[in-house]
Amino acid sequence: MTVEAYYPITVEPFHTWQNIVDFDGRRYLYQYVRRDLKIFDITNPKDLKLLYTRGKQWGPNGPQGEEVNPYPTGDMFGAASIQWSEARQNYVMVQAFEIRRFGLLKDKFTQPEKVAQIRHAKHLKGFKVYDMHGPFPDQWTLIAERSTDINHPDAKVGEQQGSGVRDIPTWFGGKTMIVAAAPDASMH
Repeated sequence: MTVEAYYPITVEPFHTWQNIVDFDGRRYLYQYVRRDLKIFDITNPKDLKLLYTRGKQWGPNGPQGEEVNPYPTGDMFGAASIQWSEARQNYVMVQAFEIRRFGLLKDKFTQPEKVAQIRHAKHLKGFKVYDMHGPFPDQWTLIAERSTDINHPDAKVGEQQGSGVRDIPTWFGGKTMIVAAAPDASMH
C-alpha cells in the first residue's frame, strides 16, 4: 500500500460515519456524527478541500470553542444511507435518528432519572428522508419524517417511545428499507 496523502482533519476522534457521493463531476465525502458534520471535496485525494463545517471543532485537547453553524435544538445529522433513486432521478438520503447510547446510562434499574431522560429525548426517534439536489444541506429537501414508535406513530418529539433507528438504515434505492429499532418501551 502506498500512502498518497494524510489529513489530520477530523469531525471527532471517537466515532463517525462517512458517505461519498458524486455531483457534477466532483466527489464529496461526508464525515459526521450527530451535531458535527464536515463536507470535503475529495475529487483529487492528494488535494482534499474542506468545504463545509457544522458543529464543534476538535483539537489536541478535545472540543474547542463554540459550535460552528449549529443545528437547531433537537436536530442533528443521523447515520445515513445515500442511494441513487431512479424514480426521483437524484440521490436520496435516509438518516437514522436514535437515542444516545453512550455516556448517559450505566444501569437502567438504578438510574430512573436517566431512563426518563432517554424516554423523553428532545429529538426524533426514527428517520428522515431527503432529496439531494446538490452536495450541501441547503440543497436538500426533506420529503419524509417518521417515528419508529409503532404504538404512537404521530407522537411528538419528547413523547415518542422506543429507541429510534440504530446506526445505519439499509436501503438500496428501491421500495424496501430495513432498520434496527426498539419500537416501544415494553422492554424497560
